[in-house]
Amino acid sequence: MKIVSWNVRGLGGGKEAGGASGVLLTLWDSSEVEVWESKSYEYVLWCYGRFIKSGEEFSVANVYAPCDPGAKQEQWDSLSTRIQALGRSRVCVCGDFNAVRSIEERRSVSGRTRSQDHIVFNRFIDDNNLIDLPLCG
Repeated sequence: MKIVSWNVRGLGGGKEAGGASGVLLTLWDSSEVEVWESKSYEYVLWCYGRFIKSGEEFSVANVYAPCDPGAKQEQWDSLSTRIQALGRSRVCVCGDFNAVRSIEERRSVSGRTRSQDHIVFNRFIDDNNLIDLPLCG
C-alpha cells in the first residue's frame, strides 16, 4: 500500500493534533490510490478511498494519541466505535499512539507513569482485530 503517515511540526496543513504536537499529514500516490473523503477528528485524521488497480476500498486512521491516560482511553473508545462501524472493510490504523505493547518497549519514562498503559492499548488492538506489524529501521 503506497500510503505514508507522517507526523509533522509546522507544515501548515492537515489536521491540528492538539497541544504543541503539530499536525497530522497523510500522503498517497494518486496513481495507485483514490481518496474520496478525509475527515478530521480530535487526535485522528481518517481517509477513505480505494486502490485503483483492484478497486478494493479501504479506510486509514492516522493517529496522534494524547499522552494523558484518560484522554487516551477516550481516543481508543472513539477509534473502536468508528472501526466497528466500518464492519469488515479494510482498515489501517497508523501513527503515533504514545503507547507501547509491553513494558519492555518503554524508554525514558518513569516506572510509575502509565504503568498499565500497555494493557489498555493491547485491549484496543485485540478488541478491533488489528495486527501490529513489526517495523524496523
